[in-house]
Amino acid sequence: MIKLIDILNEGFNKQDTVDKVYPFIVRNLGSAKRGIPKVEFHTNIYARLSGDQQATGEANPHAEYDWDKNKIYLYTPRMTNVEEIIKALLHEYTHATQDRKKFELYREKGYANNPYEKAAHRAERDWKRYTKYIKTNESKDLNECIITHSVLNGKVLLAKNRDRAYTAKVSVVRELIGDVELVYILDNETDWSEGMNNYGIGIINSALMVNADEKEKKIIKKKGKPSEDGLKIRKALSFKSPSAAMQSLVNYTGEDKVEVGVKGHTFIATPKASFAIELTSEHQPILKKLNRKFNHARTNHGYAYKDSGYTSGPSKKSSEVRWHIAQKVLDKAKTPNDILDGLSGYWPVDNMRNNPYRDQDKVVNPNKTDILSTTGQILMNLNDLEFIIRMDQDKSEYFGIEDRTPDYYKPTIKIKVEHVKNTKIDNNER
Repeated sequence: MIKLIDILNEGFNKQDTVDKVYPFIVRNLGSAKRGIPKVEFHTNIYARLSGDQQATGEANPHAEYDWDKNKIYLYTPRMTNVEEIIKALLHEYTHATQDRKKFELYREKGYANNPYEKAAHRAERDWKRYTKYIKTNESKDLNECIITHSVLNGKVLLAKNRDRAYTAKVSVVRELIGDVELVYILDNETDWSEGMNNYGIGIINSALMVNADEKEKKIIKKKGKPSEDGLKIRKALSFKSPSAAMQSLVNYTGEDKVEVGVKGHTFIATPKASFAIELTSEHQPILKKLNRKFNHARTNHGYAYKDSGYTSGPSKKSSEVRWHIAQKVLDKAKTPNDILDGLSGYWPVDNMRNNPYRDQDKVVNPNKTDILSTTGQILMNLNDLEFIIRMDQDKSEYFGIEDRTPDYYKPTIKIKVEHVKNTKIDNNER
């Protein structure tokens, strides 16, 4: 009989395992004394302390928690499979939640009798519960994006780079719900939508719990029906007031009656006020009113919830680098086109995975998770009721504008469709 653990260990990636299970370990074990420890891989303790990667010695632990630097070190020769990594994370993070002075006192009892070490070993027993977060072929369902909010020359602007692991087949839909006009993108495979209405309400979203919440194509394959999130966003856009739309975003279940609210980072804005919502399947929604004196961006790591999204490794670095570049783009922009042009630029980053506009074909030393490309961009001008979409000519298919409004209706939202124009950005423009 083939066991689940054997499947998980096939093609097993150490950093990928950390990225997927560590956020849930942090959530379940509670707050660490000094905040969430960073996780690092090292060859062995001698190489780490000396800086000489060839250094060796006889006593080499599996892992350790550094009380001074608030870091967890995992030593690669010992991390041979999923079980070893999860157990090490559970053990060392447990130490991060303990009192350091008591830990030093308990050392006098010896390792076997140390209450803190006993607690850490008890935590290891739960390692199997975390294997459910490591799913084979999960990379096919990745959804990583950048969303931005800015006020430029008195105009409230929402923008997005939409990343997908497949060729996105997208239409732009205009429809009338009651007397509310909606314009939104529609992913014809996943039913994902985001857009605006004629009352100046705009909604865009970026995934946060990327591995736990991304369901779009997976649901279609398993159940033969689309994701509920597209329906939830369209429902929110059907309201005339931002308060009603926000309530819908966090409370509406859609037709499945199970998954509540739209997960991830969501910006919802009107010409008068703007808000950020952070919600995952593991956390309650947090709603924050945005200060319009500043520009705002979100990628794929948590802001209010530091244990959400990417918390370590190349994925966390990518999320942070893309966030910093997006902020620079917003700070320098003088026109709405400057935002889209900046977000579609090829910046002088060390690897394409860290560029705001992604192209899986240009990633240096790609791993199995480097399968994302930006398929297009969205920009909404909520004051002037303009909806701009830019499609990538290689990574997407555009199916045109689907106007579902009655013949007598005179549209108020202007739609503009363009192709993305990538430009190289040198160090002088950073």
